[in-house]
Amino acid sequence: MGPSSFGLSMVEDFALVLKQQQIEELQEISQYMNAVPNFHIYMIVRRPRIIFDSVSINNKYIIGQFKIQNKDTYETLDFQYEHHFKEKNLSIECEYPYDQMYVINQNGRKIFGGYASLILQELNSKSGLYQDNSEVIYIGQSFGTDGDRTAPTRLINHSTLQKIYSENTPDRDIWITLWSFTRNELMFLSPNEDGNHSLFIKYLNYIHTRYEKISFQQEINFTEAALIRYFQPKYNDKFKYTFPSKSHSTYSQCYTLGLDYVAVEIDTKRLNMNVWSETKPTKQFKHKIIFSLNNKQEIKDFFRIK
Repeated sequence: MGPSSFGLSMVEDFALVLKQQQIEELQEISQYMNAVPNFHIYMIVRRPRIIFDSVSINNKYIIGQFKIQNKDTYETLDFQYEHHFKEKNLSIECEYPYDQMYVINQNGRKIFGGYASLILQELNSKSGLYQDNSEVIYIGQSFGTDGDRTAPTRLINHSTLQKIYSENTPDRDIWITLWSFTRNELMFLSPNEDGNHSLFIKYLNYIHTRYEKISFQQEINFTEAALIRYFQPKYNDKFKYTFPSKSHSTYSQCYTLGLDYVAVEIDTKRLNMNVWSETKPTKQFKHKIIFSLNNKQEIKDFFRIK
């Protein structure tokens, strides 16, 4: 990247981790809560299966034990979760297959609980009890017309997701991560480049025109392409080297934008979830992805076009 560069930099600003069966519930919530963003990028991840081995509640703590499966062996983790429930006569509901637990009040209402994996993630933020490592196995997007189609809608009936479930092993759980991205920056310009003040002003004036050329859908297209190219997930095989197709009308627009680089940044620390893949085996929270697009050859290299 030169001293003066015009590029697209996308950073995730909101992410959720959920099961496929929670998607309809999320859609219902989003209908009356403006706080839920439009997720256009999704990653399907695979992580160890986690269940409750035992769980009980007293006046101060929820106490129990997690079982974390690795093939045909289990690791056990004791936990003690301090609660602040003012209600009395609370009980625990944890039924087969023991992957969910709920605190029930005397009226039979669920007042706390959820999946073992997510509760363990919550405990991680306080105690570092367990380090979650989620393998990225598929990346996709859903946009529709003017962004009216989101990832949750796409995932309700998703053939690749069903294939992933059918090929999954009993010691692994399949989870869905939904992502909202925002544009971070478009240009870096050195004010002292060539000592030419007029050039600096020219770039400042021109940046607005170039900015307008990049649509929201193109932002999502580039973000998805960069993530797929970076992680090369197992179930994105047919897209690794030819995606996005230059013949596709939507993606072909990306070649005319004059970008010098595309950058995507994700940080899953607040989710207490390391992200990795077979080609990116380092398990970490932060992934900073950048691809140079300074010339036509680099653009072809970026999209693996021959």
